[in-house]
Amino acid sequence: MKIGVDAFSIEGNRTGVGNYTYFNILYMVRNNPSVDFYLFSKDNLHEFENYPNVHNIKSSFRSKKLRGTIWLLYIAFLLNRYNFDIFWSPNFFTPMWIPKKTRVISTVMDLSPLAFPNFTNKKTKNSFNVNLPRTLKRSDTIIAISDFTKSEIIKYYPKTNADKIRVNYVGYDDNNVSDTLIENNSIRKKYNIEKKFILSLSSLVPRKNTITLVKAFNEVLKKDNDYNLVLVGRKDIDTGELSRFIFDNNISDRVIFTDFIPDSEILWFYKNCDIYVSTSLYEGFGIPNIEAYISVKRMLISDIPVYREIFEELVEYFNPLDVIELSNKILNTPELIKKSDFLIKFNWESIASKTFEILIGSKENEKFN
Repeated sequence: MKIGVDAFSIEGNRTGVGNYTYFNILYMVRNNPSVDFYLFSKDNLHEFENYPNVHNIKSSFRSKKLRGTIWLLYIAFLLNRYNFDIFWSPNFFTPMWIPKKTRVISTVMDLSPLAFPNFTNKKTKNSFNVNLPRTLKRSDTIIAISDFTKSEIIKYYPKTNADKIRVNYVGYDDNNVSDTLIENNSIRKKYNIEKKFILSLSSLVPRKNTITLVKAFNEVLKKDNDYNLVLVGRKDIDTGELSRFIFDNNISDRVIFTDFIPDSEILWFYKNCDIYVSTSLYEGFGIPNIEAYISVKRMLISDIPVYREIFEELVEYFNPLDVIELSNKILNTPELIKKSDFLIKFNWESIASKTFEILIGSKENEKFN
């Protein structure tokens, strides 16, 4: 059996889609040695060089701008050339002109460009509006990463056959969770963290709603001045609104932007923060919250549907648009009570096994419990 995979997202500093693609492929490759996986990428995927059933199909184009329509056209050419049995797109962008006999599976993470169009640039919205409807129609099976994402697909595209949407969660990285307290003064010095700190780990796109956290932090300082706010994540867009608020309120020395951090440091931030906060307005899932739950002392997350789906009543929630509520809860939220079996359903090996069943056409319809 030959399975083609768009592995473009694995390259470089992996975030949500990249980690999802990487760990699914890793366990599928390990546990299915008789199946050949063809990974499409721009560069070498060194992580898979030692697996004889992995074939890294690198782009012959050297342009750094190989993405979007050009990338999809290139994959379409390869699909017709290699005659795959199955093609999987982990990020829902499927090329045109896929051979009819090729089984197509696409993963949909979220529909944020439709839910929050004001937070999405015109180019992304156009790409989303062109590619997603075509993908939903052409895909034999659609993987939604949560029940919430499935409901969003049906909401925005009611003609989509709900029976072909399969829910399969996202996993967590074992290296980012631990019961061991970690203290490393070199990391603290590297990022100039001099006080106890509030942690947020996400990109700084508008739907992550970091501005609410910064405003709440400003209120916290009026009652407890012994805090830093540490914002860990890639600066995807201009952070002008954040920067202006921080400057205008004279808290520049208290707010720390780390930008992207290496995986080897993530656990330190979880273990040493005073409280972890996620202010997102919309998510398809939210892996940092899963990792945080097992490692942090205290935790606050937005009261949005997908977080309720995942955590139920295990954590403290807040209205993501209420600055005062958030500031009060930062100061008064008690320590987490941990549920020992919480992580079972987010195990990557089990999730990858379910993904493989979906790829090859299994009729099993229940998500892993």
